[in-house]
Amino acid sequence: MNRRAAAGSGLKLLLLAGLWRYSAAAHAVQGSLKWSLRPWLVQLDEASAALASGAMTGSAWQDEVARVLGRVEPADFLKSIDFEALAARASFPARGEGMERLYFPDEQGKLQPLRFRPYLFTLRKDTAVVPHGHHNMATLHMTLAGQARVRHFDRLESTGSHMLIRPSSDVVAGPGNVTSVSDERHNIHWFQALSEQVFMFNVGVYQVAPQQPFGERDYVDPLGGVEVGGGAIRAPRLDRVAAYAKYGHA
Repeated sequence: MNRRAAAGSGLKLLLLAGLWRYSAAAHAVQGSLKWSLRPWLVQLDEASAALASGAMTGSAWQDEVARVLGRVEPADFLKSIDFEALAARASFPARGEGMERLYFPDEQGKLQPLRFRPYLFTLRKDTAVVPHGHHNMATLHMTLAGQARVRHFDRLESTGSHMLIRPSSDVVAGPGNVTSVSDERHNIHWFQALSEQVFMFNVGVYQVAPQQPFGERDYVDPLGGVEVGGGAIRAPRLDRVAAYAKYGHA
């Protein structure tokens, strides 16, 4: 074999190796969804489509997705998304969360179009997703492995400098626990990792009302606020840098 042929052969091997790695990674992300568990995926999609069309309220969506996922056995859920492969390649940023987009194939192996976006959400111990609110979106987090403290607040009023908020839930979320956010209920959340690694299944329905603005995270300082009666807190707004400086580590 001459030098040019050898170089060409070597390049082909490198390309094949790269293609194999890409295919293996894509398979891990897509998962090997068991046929027996496909109904929950359909039900999540139907609920999310109903939310986006206005046929379902945000609060009703929260109740429905909690009901759907509450009927799925956590061990079966992990197998359905090929959790071991996903966990092996997951990232754990030094600040905030890691997010890996998930894709689900249909019976023919084609990716299913879904009204929601699914992710694998990861945190490492002593890091946090800082307190923030959302607008015109709904999202859920189902804990798959590890534990995290998850707090929610209801945003009652907003000004340019402050938010009036009220604590609405404070739980230690372990495997199987589902928490959610919508414009109607629990629209501010805050996560703190308690175990060495935390894995969550995350679903987001973005720009629920297509004609309404969809903004970035709305950071807030609940610990720096003042109680004003009835359990409400007048809390200052924060920019992203200040929010992570104060709340980025548990």
